[in-house]
Amino acid sequence: MSQTNLPLPPEFESLVREIGDPVDSDQIDLYKKWSEIENNTYKIKTIVSAWEKQHTDERVMRKGFARAIIIALFIQIAVINIAFFFIGFSLISVPEWVATTFIIAVFTEIISMTMLVLRYLFPRVGSEIIQLIKEFR
Repeated sequence: MSQTNLPLPPEFESLVREIGDPVDSDQIDLYKKWSEIENNTYKIKTIVSAWEKQHTDERVMRKGFARAIIIALFIQIAVINIAFFFIGFSLISVPEWVATTFIIAVFTEIISMTMLVLRYLFPRVGSEIIQLIKEFR
């Protein structure tokens, strides 16, 4: 490529400055790759920061639910124990089938609530964020 210097009108000479050597296609390709890396890095940083904020918010929410459920479970355990001892010491009189059904139902509820807490309030953290990051490589 030959470089030609064209004369500029005097009123534009002060506005135009020399840029330097001409750019070849390898430099353009390198600039394109660098721009893609910068864009992907920004996207990954944005995704990771959003993921971190989401998980922090979820942890705070789960913590509140977990406390409420644990308090409810302790209250149920206290009620079932008190009812069991009241029935045992004949302080209250209920048919045997009512006492058995009540005790079994409350313990079943305690076990099912514990399973719900373990399954939904403390889920396994998957590799979805890692898979998403891999897509930007």
